[in-house]
Amino acid sequence: MAHAGLLIMLAIGGGILSLAVWPPEWIPPSLLGLRRYSIAFLGTVFLLVLCHIYIRWQLRYRRAAAIMYNGALLALAEWVRREPTKEDLAPYCPQKTSIFADLTILLDYIFPFPYAPPNYPIAMAHFPVWLANNINQEAERLRFIWSEWLVWGGSFIVFVIIGIRLYFNS
Repeated sequence: MAHAGLLIMLAIGGGILSLAVWPPEWIPPSLLGLRRYSIAFLGTVFLLVLCHIYIRWQLRYRRAAAIMYNGALLALAEWVRREPTKEDLAPYCPQKTSIFADLTILLDYIFPFPYAPPNYPIAMAHFPVWLANNINQEAERLRFIWSEWLVWGGSFIVFVIIGIRLYFNS
């Protein structure tokens, strides 16, 4: 779905680049006294920022799913070789997140931040200790994902191209 968001951004960018007249004639003047150019610019920026946040949201959940899948696979592979102990199956007690972790999550919605904690679909407190530890190890290993940077870079390039088009056509 993140790639669908990037495709929507590219469609918006291609539509703006292909217009002969900017801003389009169908945009009415504002009752607040804003020019048509300002309304078109603000609307375009709003749509692009919305698409960008959607892309980052999807990529964050994709990363969390990959981490959980790999962690569960490692735990199951270990339990095939040996029986799980009572310590392995004890409930996991997650630590409280710090303000730094909350700030990194916020930054991760703007650009891929490698130290942001993943968005897990369920709380880690529901997992046994061994599984939660494997998931945390995978989170450390998969901290930096190039595919997220590639999609983020594509989104940023669309921003720049549209910005240049809007600046030189004002």
